[in-house]
Amino acid sequence: MHGIKQNHVEAARWITKASEQGDADAQTTIGRAYYEGKGVLRDYVTAYMWLSRPTAQGNKSAKEELDSLEHNMSTGQVAEAQRLVR
Repeated sequence: MHGIKQNHVEAARWITKASEQGDADAQTTIGRAYYEGKGVLRDYVTAYMWLSRPTAQGNKSAKEELDSLEHNMSTGQVAEAQRLVR
């Protein structure tokens, strides 16, 4: 089981690098990872930030994830996440 968790951590590291380069699919994937806590600590604010980028580019999958995420966030978390997006 430890190997699987380590694989998620390693994958998150590489996906973050691709996300930082503007890859919309990678941004959706790392946003989902933060939403679910796979390979990274669960962090809805960071998930929102990553999912917002491809959503702004018209990515439907990211938009669906973002909509689902917002239902699990407090008003304060959404406000903080929107501040980070700007």
